[in-house]
Amino acid sequence: MSTETETRIAFPRTDTPLACQAHPDWFAHEQTSVPAAQQDIDEAKRACAGCPIAAGCLKRALANPGPSRIGVWAATTPRERSVLRRRLQMRLVLSG
Repeated sequence: MSTETETRIAFPRTDTPLACQAHPDWFAHEQTSVPAAQQDIDEAKRACAGCPIAAGCLKRALANPGPSRIGVWAATTPRERSVLRRRLQMRLVLSG
């Protein structure tokens, strides 16, 4: 797994206050086996639902598997992003 950052895809910017900035503890979990962690992850996912930069955040997270290997990005967990990356790769293979 690469830990380099894809610099062509910048993290989206907004002047709107974001839940990930106000409550970073909700977004920073590695595992979901602890009930308190799962509650935070659920809260983070709910917060992402109304986020104005969620699409750009997801694009950045999918392009950068190393730096985004932990936590909630655009209402997705690391496992969910892995599934999305595999689907994107398959789509590219099938269309190429």
